[in-house]
Amino acid sequence: RQLFPLRCKPASATHHPYTRRTIQQPALIARIHYIYVSYYHQIYYVRHMHASIHLIDIINN
Repeated sequence: RQLFPLRCKPASATHHPYTRRTIQQPALIARIHYIYVSYYHQIYYVRHMHASIHLIDIINN
């Protein structure tokens, strides 16, 4: 029980400068995040559409 707060304090102390750095460059991080999410979502959407079309073909046949 005593070791848990000691582990939390350095993590929070190291987390604050990292968040300050990320606030300075929000546009770049948002752009990379948007490209990654849109690319992943596009692959998922194409796979889902392909699977649904295949199921519709099975139901029709």
